[in-house]
Amino acid sequence: MTESQFPQILKDYRDLESSMVNRIVLRTEYVEIQFKQSNTIYKYQRNVDNFDNNLQKVVDSKESVGKFLNNSIKQEELTLIDKIVP
Repeated sequence: MTESQFPQILKDYRDLESSMVNRIVLRTEYVEIQFKQSNTIYKYQRNVDNFDNNLQKVVDSKESVGKFLNNSIKQEELTLIDKIVP
């Protein structure tokens, strides 16, 4: 697949101050999350409209990104749709 075949990137969070999360990519159609313990990329569907804004607030305020993601998954604001294993 070429880069043009993937949904557009809205925001790419790299170098997060997180012990759990390596990278988060917000795409138009889904969210990609790579955790530090694995090279696997997890694709999640957003189930709430304000997820992107809430994530930005967490990053800006230097709150725990890992805790925010865990809560979002537990509250079903994010639903796993695929895993990409390199």
